[in-house]
Amino acid sequence: MNSMSAALCAKPVVGVVMYFMALCVNNQALRDVDVDLSQPGPLATRRIDVPMAEVYNLELWRRPLAAGKPFDPSVDFACSRAETPLTLTLLVSRAGETKVESRTFVASCPGPHGGNPAFIRLGQWRLAKGRYDVVVRNDQPLPPVGPVHVLLVGVGVETR
Repeated sequence: MNSMSAALCAKPVVGVVMYFMALCVNNQALRDVDVDLSQPGPLATRRIDVPMAEVYNLELWRRPLAAGKPFDPSVDFACSRAETPLTLTLLVSRAGETKVESRTFVASCPGPHGGNPAFIRLGQWRLAKGRYDVVVRNDQPLPPVGPVHVLLVGVGVETR
């Protein structure tokens, strides 16, 4: 999705039509990254492409330990299994540049995560259009919870 289609998706009538035609999609800058939150330090390094200036949510999805086994809804994986809450740091630099920006995200515990104990949104980061190198670092390891999927998902708000 580019800035023109994002603007059209925000319109009352046109946006609804475009949504039903699946033309209003979220950009996923960081995807297909599974990490183990019980490990400290750098968990993943990726080069990402940001197609348009946008605000991105840092989201985590816990994967089942085994196929067909449901999650225990009483366990919030980011909070209730550790003495201190989950703390992740993103290190972001433009591809090929040495200047690195970092932002630390701390899970709000206890916190509402849409009623889904397998999901948490840690915060947002504004990124301009371009190519970036991203490092996901775990500053507060958790007891083992199984694989966790890390995403940077666009929310459709352009930066100025």
